[in-house]
Amino acid sequence: MTEGPRGLGAGLRLLCGLCLVSLYALAAIGCGGKALPPSPGPSLSPADVPPAWVQHEALWQSLAAGEPHPRVCQWLYTSAARAAFLGGRATSYLRSFTRLIDRAYVVVLHGHFKPIQGEAGSARTLYLVLTPQYHNYVARGFAAASIDLARLGAIHTYVPQLPIRAGVWGHTMFEGGAAPGGPVRLSRVVVAVWAGATVPSAGQPLRRVRSDSDGFFALQLSPGIYTFQLDATGHGERMLDTVVVEAGTPVAAGVYGEGM
Repeated sequence: MTEGPRGLGAGLRLLCGLCLVSLYALAAIGCGGKALPPSPGPSLSPADVPPAWVQHEALWQSLAAGEPHPRVCQWLYTSAARAAFLGGRATSYLRSFTRLIDRAYVVVLHGHFKPIQGEAGSARTLYLVLTPQYHNYVARGFAAASIDLARLGAIHTYVPQLPIRAGVWGHTMFEGGAAPGGPVRLSRVVVAVWAGATVPSAGQPLRRVRSDSDGFFALQLSPGIYTFQLDATGHGERMLDTVVVEAGTPVAAGVYGEGM
């Protein structure tokens, strides 16, 4: 007969304790204290994020445009005809690609970007249209404000995470040939890394590294200036890319082969 009253007393003590915790939290907020952070939400499901190569391509393009940590990524998988509406006149030419490209990934990143290829100013949005056939982009651009994707289809949103904290994140690509749009990936090719801003006519490179199946590689180097070049022939003209490595900062290197 004593179990009932004892259980009731424990319940009252628990209730009083919860009330005191609540009052303490309210008092802390009222006095300028910080409330406890919310519990993390459930992990992302595979349906929330695009394929790994799409995530990596988008993040590499973001890093190359000066934004290593974009705030959010919106994406969808849609027809090339719908993707043509993404940037208005700037992407209307995609309608002519419908015979070559049935569907495409549309990716929009939000952050602070410095447009590539000598374009002036800055932008808050970077957009890409990526093809599953060639793993390349057929459209890339920047915008000063957000882009309305609602008319293109069902939108997915997630927070992207750069796979490196510092060092070089490289991308091996081939530019030219029959694939429409931007350069296509070069899978599992060797890259020579030279110290300095030039490649000497003789001697051995400082390092060699091989890209993965999606054409990416990560490399830790001491702060300084380095030049990257495809190590083997057979991918057209081997273009040079020189980057400045700073301690604790990630940097993008684009290693291209170029053909007609």
